[in-house]
Amino acid sequence: MRIFCKHCGTRYPDFTGHGDFCCGGCEQVYRLIRDEGLEGFYSLRDRVGEPPVLDAADAGSSKWVAAAQTSAEAEPPVEVKLSIQGMSCMGCAWLVERLARGQLGVTSARVQLESDTVLIAWVPGAFSLLGLVHEWQRFGYTAKSYEATARAQLSPLAWRTVLCGLFAANGLFLGALPAIGFEVGTFENLFHLLSLLIVLLSAIVGASFFVMPAYQSLRVKRVHYDTLTALGLMLGLLATVLGLGEMPQWVFSVLVFTLLGARWWHRDLWRRYAPPAGDLEPAVFSVLQVYVLPVLALSVAALVCTGLKPAVAVLLASSLYPLARGATHQMPRWCVVLFLMLGVLGALIGWVTASLALTIGWMVLTGTLSSVLFFRLSAANRSVSH
Repeated sequence: MRIFCKHCGTRYPDFTGHGDFCCGGCEQVYRLIRDEGLEGFYSLRDRVGEPPVLDAADAGSSKWVAAAQTSAEAEPPVEVKLSIQGMSCMGCAWLVERLARGQLGVTSARVQLESDTVLIAWVPGAFSLLGLVHEWQRFGYTAKSYEATARAQLSPLAWRTVLCGLFAANGLFLGALPAIGFEVGTFENLFHLLSLLIVLLSAIVGASFFVMPAYQSLRVKRVHYDTLTALGLMLGLLATVLGLGEMPQWVFSVLVFTLLGARWWHRDLWRRYAPPAGDLEPAVFSVLQVYVLPVLALSVAALVCTGLKPAVAVLLASSLYPLARGATHQMPRWCVVLFLMLGVLGALIGWVTASLALTIGWMVLTGTLSSVLFFRLSAANRSVSH
């Protein structure tokens, strides 16, 4: 019999684990979190991440930590930016911030989950950066110098987008051959297999970005904000492979590429425009859990009354990414209401038009709107405070 780890959610045979945990490490981290009164980590976590792994060589070295603190205290502002390894979800970001703010002398701690960094500010002479680094290590998070780890390279999401762009281009090429007068003839079966292979590669490389976090969250009975998008992609894949809903095979590859491209762009906008992360809003996460149910009902109604394509459009147009990202930046209540209304409106547009192009356009529009809106809000707050 297989059960799920109480800390990380990993599935394991019950005879190989440590009681309710897959390993002794998860058991130790779980008890540390409980002993420190940080149970909110589990209530705020929206998906399960891979268990963090400590870098033994870096964990044993304190030279760079001392150098970073000395350099930061040499002149104001007294702050340092660090890279944090092991963060995989919003719950991790909350825990890293909470541990930092609990240290003597710390005045602020702000985590950017998208870049795996934390910005720490403190009172000179009253704070030990090395002590904080060791405290993070107790909970499985490894701190490193940001300058040493910052590299000019594409992120994993960017690589997925580039690869799926190549798949989509090849799928479009194969789909356009009959339209431009190319006689497929004896190559029809070969072209069909190649198109199917492109669809499967797009699903493995691109769609898995949305599907796997949603699946892992459902294993621990939580709803991830990409659950609706994942369901839409799975329905689209089913329709493409089985030939349902008259959806050409190249459409799925283009759909995955466009979704990844939109997410990549939105993340870049949030990195540049969003205000520093604050405490997470538990109320927003509760809203995310409840909001999924009526959208699923709307999608089922679209499937029964109209067909498969409108159901896919309803799910994709109801993406909750802007709302979930806003939860890490103390989103005002009126913003929560605004994005919920936009999601419902997008679902209705998807049902009425059954257009995947309009659906993707709606997702790009709402994601961009959320980034610009928070940029304006944060700029206004800074001007008022000064």
